Amino acid sequence: MRTEKSTILIDVIGATAVISMVSWVAWYSFLKPDTATSQVNALAVAVEVSTSRLRDLEHGLDQQKSVHRGLFGQATDRENLPDEIPIEQTLADITALADRHGVRMIGVSPWSKVKYSGVLEIRYRLSAEGGFQNLLRFLKEFESEDYWADVTFLNLLPGGAGDEAESMRLAELTLSFFSAIPETPVDESS
Repeated sequence: MRTEKSTILIDVIGATAVISMVSWVAWYSFLKPDTATSQVNALAVAVEVSTSRLRDLEHGLDQQKSVHRGLFGQATDRENLPDEIPIEQTLADITALADRHGVRMIGVSPWSKVKYSGVLEIRYRLSAEGGFQNLLRFLKEFESEDYWADVTFLNLLPGGAGDEAESMRLAELTLSFFSAIPETPVDESS
């Protein structure tokens, strides 16, 4: 009887040792405690970096909202977009402004119309010739005027002939005129 108990005891101890060893191998092979810890640490770092990036993005958004509020306030302080722009008169004013700065308008031609939500953009191509400094002064004063127009493209090329050829520049500009698109009334009878 004693041998049976000792055999059972040895079997139980052996089985426990085998089960322990198999469990340890399974734990190490499949769960890898070192890798799991490093993965948790890596995820914690990724969460921290993402949280910091989110804070930066929220700060940037707040700044953009502030700029938007400022621009919106300026826009409401000024006139609303006109329903129509006197393009011919504005082009004549721009030509006179160019003349005052020693810039000669060579050509003006309509280019395209683009409709946005509530806004119509009418683009004109202009060619002008003048000294580099004169062109800069003209553009600076143009930007300070209250035209409903912007320079949306500018290309400066060497130009002119004779002794002045090195100081003269040919300017290719795109002027965009902006006006409101009148809302068409909705027919509610249908």
